[in-house]
Amino acid sequence: MAHIAESHANHPGPRLYITIALILGALTGIEVAAFFLEMSSWIVVWILLLLSLAKFLMVVFFFMHLRMDDNRFALLFFAPMIVMVSIAVALLALFQNITR
Repeated sequence: MAHIAESHANHPGPRLYITIALILGALTGIEVAAFFLEMSSWIVVWILLLLSLAKFLMVVFFFMHLRMDDNRFALLFFAPMIVMVSIAVALLALFQNITR
């Protein structure tokens, strides 16, 4: 029983999770606002990609507790994220050239 208490001793309290949830909500609001602004589509895409990356990192590190785990577990999330963003950027570049 003491082992379980020790493993949860360094976890943050509810206040941090509420703060993270509010930040995630604010980032989502910025994403929605960026979609409706009159800007170049490439700028909007990069804004959305960066904000999505920030939200992904916050969820993975705080809500999935990877911040307190071994770094090898984080690699299981970062490697697919890098592949996904690379594919998305390549497809956007491909279809941008086709429509011109």
